[in-house]
Amino acid sequence: MILMKQISLLFLVFLWSEFSHCQARSDFYFQKAQPEGVEEISQIIGQIVGEYMKDEDRNTVVIVARDSVYCRYPVVMFLSVSEVDSSEKYEIRKNKIFGIHEAQGLPVKIIDDTAVFLHYAHELIFAPQKSGVMKKVNGVYYFNYLQENGFYTTIALSLKEDELYLHSLDHSLVMSKIRNFSSLEEKELDGVITYLASPSNAEMIAFYEDKGFKDKIKYVRKEN
Repeated sequence: MILMKQISLLFLVFLWSEFSHCQARSDFYFQKAQPEGVEEISQIIGQIVGEYMKDEDRNTVVIVARDSVYCRYPVVMFLSVSEVDSSEKYEIRKNKIFGIHEAQGLPVKIIDDTAVFLHYAHELIFAPQKSGVMKKVNGVYYFNYLQENGFYTTIALSLKEDELYLHSLDHSLVMSKIRNFSSLEEKELDGVITYLASPSNAEMIAFYEDKGFKDKIKYVRKEN
């Protein structure tokens, strides 16, 4: 079997997120999909649909479609030239490697006995009814991921002119705001201190507007 190695910036972000999570030594979930009392929707509509990129990293693109939101980003991949030569699936010719994508070859650079090439990966951020429950209030989309324990984690997606914002919630940074929820339980689950919130509709909207989703990443609309 031919083995490939890949280096992903999103993977490094994931590792940092996991490290931060371990440092916090507590978990936070919503007991129900947020905001409560708002009907679930299955499609993303309006001007928010489109492609967006980071100012500092224009190779990373977030695509907002009617049925999903996903990220496209470059991944550096390595493959031994000797393994390519012995394989019936892969072939290198005219400075391109074929067999990674069915329709086209990818530009490749040979360094010693290693073929180095760039592959664009696609990573799903959210798909309504597949990833969880989607709701919309005041132009803000709430993506609620159903966890194995039956509770939800939530992120938000908003658009301001041509700027797209992906908001995430680090409970350790906003516990003072979370403690304002009228319903908040603290218990130990699987040996970890866990906070279970069930805010009212008004409390959840106020939490968002008061920057409860403190962490956010900005993307700008991609020009056609």
